[in-house]
Parts: sequence; structure tokens; C-alpha cells
Amino acid sequence: MDKDGKPTGILVDIIKEIFEKELKYKVVYEQLPWKRCQRNVLEGSTDFMLTVPTDVRKKYTNVSQKPIYVLNTTIYTYNEHPRLKEIEAIKNVGDIIKSKFEVISYIGNGWFKQNITNKGVKSALVKNYDLVLRGVARKRADFTIDIEPTTNLNIKRLGLVGKVIQTKVNLKTMNLHFLISKKSKHQETLDAYNKIYEKIEKSGRLNEILAKY
Repeated sequence: MDKDGKPTGILVDIIKEIFEKELKYKVVYEQLPWKRCQRNVLEGSTDFMLTVPTDVRKKYTNVSQKPIYVLNTTIYTYNEHPRLKEIEAIKNVGDIIKSKFEVISYIGNGWFKQNITNKGVKSALVKNYDLVLRGVARKRADFTIDIEPTTNLNIKRLGLVGKVIQTKVNLKTMNLHFLISKKSKHQETLDAYNKIYEKIEKSGRLNEILAKY
């Protein structure tokens, strides 16, 4: 949300281009705790969300063919971590387990649960995203694994520049998709999304949006 409480950001801009400009829908944006977002889509009180299509989410949503945005997930640790060289040598989840590192994330992070916790990595879960970065800064875990754009932005927002550092490890590429609730009455938007996304991609309008960020 911006200072006036209006939704803003790269995903909002892409959705506006597709649904408001091209398809002439009126879109209502909700910013809620992540667990509630997912529950609302599950129950059908919210039509769609933009996220990684995990196995659990696929049970109650239909997934777009085209991702809305591709993200690199990287490791963030605290400054002067005594095992920084070992962290920067990590190639996969197996390396994290082998080295007995503890990783921190937030409750409701389905991607983290599926790809990190369920694989056997020692994990600490906190209530919200801000507590993750503050936890890393306070050395309550070895590191967190998250996406570059928002993590870098929030490190600045929370005043943690120099305390939480980005490593060179790109652990995984994540595709964020348009996930529409199976209970939504707007199922036709799924095919429309795929067609319009391809249209703005070919026309260069998508690149113009991405370039702003």
C-alpha cells in the first residue's frame, strides 16, 4: 500500500493492465495476512490470488498457463555470519540439511513449507514477514530464503541495511501465477488472462511495466 492506502507494486500494475484496461473489470484489491488470503480464496469469498501454485493450492484453485512474474529466491543472512563461506557454497536443500543450518520464515508460507520444512530443514516459523528479517538481524536463525525484489525493499524499509545481507546463492526460481478459486463465478477470466498476458508480452507493454521496477 502507498502512503494514501492504495495498492501499488509490480503485480498490481500487471493486473490493472490485464483486467482493468484490457478486460474492463473492476478489481478490488485486498491486503490481508497471508494465511487469511489463502483461506478467502479457498472459501471463494475472494476470487483470486497471485502466488506459487503449490500442490495444496491447486486443490482449490485453477492455475494460469502463463506466470505473472518470475522470481529468484536467494539466501539472506546476518552480517559477519561466522559460516558465511559455507552458506555461499550452498547449491540445494540437501546442503542446508547436511550443514545443519536453521532457516527462518513466516507462518502461512506454503512454498517454504513444501520446499524447505517438508524436506527436513530445521525451521523457525514466526507470525509475519517483518519478524523474519528482524529475526535474521538478531541472529535467531542462520538465514532466510526469499525473493529478491520484496526482500531488498523490506530490508530498507525496516532499517536493516548492513545488518541483513544478500548472498549470491540463487536457490530456486519461482513462478508466480494467477490462481482463481474453484468457487469463483469468474472462471472465464482464466482463459482471458492467458490470452491477454501473451498479447501484452508480445507488444512490449509488459516489459514497460517491469522496467519501472
